[in-house]
Amino acid sequence: MGGIKNFEETIRIDREAFRAEATDALTKFGPHDRELAAALETEHVLTSDVLKAWIEQIEPVFNDLQSELEDARFRTLIMRRIGYDETQAELAIERMVEHRKAQLLDEVLTNLYSIDIHEEVYQRAYAEELLGRNPAEIDDFATRYGTFIEVMAAAEAHDVTLLDPHGGWLERQRAALSIHKERQKMVQDEDARLEEIDTILQMLSHSTNHIVGKIVQKDWSFVAILELRNKYQKQLDALTTKEERNPSVKLKTFDRVTVSFRENEAARLIATRKAESLQEIKAINDEVYNLLLEIFDLKTADRNQLLSDIQKYIKLSQERDLILHIQRNREHFLSIHQ
Repeated sequence: MGGIKNFEETIRIDREAFRAEATDALTKFGPHDRELAAALETEHVLTSDVLKAWIEQIEPVFNDLQSELEDARFRTLIMRRIGYDETQAELAIERMVEHRKAQLLDEVLTNLYSIDIHEEVYQRAYAEELLGRNPAEIDDFATRYGTFIEVMAAAEAHDVTLLDPHGGWLERQRAALSIHKERQKMVQDEDARLEEIDTILQMLSHSTNHIVGKIVQKDWSFVAILELRNKYQKQLDALTTKEERNPSVKLKTFDRVTVSFRENEAARLIATRKAESLQEIKAINDEVYNLLLEIFDLKTADRNQLLSDIQKYIKLSQERDLILHIQRNREHFLSIHQ
């Protein structure tokens, strides 16, 4: 069983993947299953109540009783106390177990349907038929019913149209048309949101002296830059007041904190741009150095604005990537299933 939370996560990331899972669940829980599930219910008793009674009250006792059939010590005790031979003892235990099972089933169903006396014969008979089946068959029914209910609830909560394979022809035609319209609107909404995100990202790239844009252009990690800046600030805070005011001390602190990052990023840019001359290499090193200086030299207000812009940029970039991921998955899914 996927679980409501898992289905909701699937819907958030990929509605088509959820629709495929839901269709599979609807297929596996067919008309006879649905008729039986409906036949179990009264004004006060739900199908889930019957299955819960099986899982919590009946099945554990049935399992214990089943173990008695295979208990050699119990069989020996019956043989010794009653004077049965082994075959007689086995038959006696089987009769006791079956009698207790029937008694327990009667007790549980009587309690379950006690409020609905006028409907007891009708609904209870179906419940007795279901819970009288092989335990593996009951568990399978419970699992398929649970998944069926969960996908239906998730689809309703998130307004996802499902095409029920067991629905009537007209119902399926309507669902197919609705799904087509839903997909069209979804693509339009996604494209509009992507356009909106791109506009905002462009604005953020040009804010705070274009620093966000410069960081993005160099493909630097925002997290790494913020960690370096925090490390630098902590080391400044650890200095004495006199040292902190000394420009050369501040510059040495900056060099020490950023040296590894600067060397790695310069080497990457040199390789990317295929720089060979000393002038080109020196220019790239200066480019990295100067941008970091610009970031670290920001006044408090500008630094806070940069942090806010970076957080917005990261969040919007993640949303854009998710939308594009969803669109690719949908296109791939539809290319296979249509």
